[in-house]
Amino acid sequence: MKKSIYLKSITLIVVILFSHCKVDKDEEFVIQGKLLNSCENPSPEPNKNLILTYEYGTNKKGDEIYCVTDNEGKFLFKYSSKFNLRNLTIGSSQANGLGFRTYLFDIALNKSLEVGVIYSENNFKAKLRVNLKKASSINDTVFYEKLQSKFTKFVVGPFLEGQVIDSLNRNVALKYESNNKHQINFNYTFKVGNNSIDQTILGRGFNSCSNENYLNIDL
Repeated sequence: MKKSIYLKSITLIVVILFSHCKVDKDEEFVIQGKLLNSCENPSPEPNKNLILTYEYGTNKKGDEIYCVTDNEGKFLFKYSSKFNLRNLTIGSSQANGLGFRTYLFDIALNKSLEVGVIYSENNFKAKLRVNLKKASSINDTVFYEKLQSKFTKFVVGPFLEGQVIDSLNRNVALKYESNNKHQINFNYTFKVGNNSIDQTILGRGFNSCSNENYLNIDL
């Protein structure tokens, strides 16, 4: 009986020690991919200083990890679970201290990932298209391209269903979705008519290099 109790006690101590070893052990993860200039100019970006950080935007906090791209634009980050990282982001410091430029954000945590191709100049293109829910009239003037609280462009109705009124080009960051697959989320402000309030198109899941991205204005 005493021997049985002794063996059970030893077993319990071993299990506890093993559990503590598993908790305290730091696991290393690798994030790698390739940096190109843009969709239009898919040339490698060699010798580019990149940063892996946990916050999207200019007000970074916590740990930062650095690497330099090789002659083919390839990069590789290594980090361990002990680092205070969340919402992983890849970017670079802008020249003249102008802040942090994001290339890819919302990267999955605590996984070794091949994130594929990202771009230093991610020129997102979209077409501004009319989606008619009623008959259009001359009063359906669409105001868009808002800069410093004022709209700089407008198009006077009436409109046809599916009419494209303009093409947009923006440099925006990619959102991580899965290995070698990234998307763009894009919000766009407009209004219809002189006395109406501003409206926002919530664009989700756009393809970064496609010429067939549409932002639909409901009239």
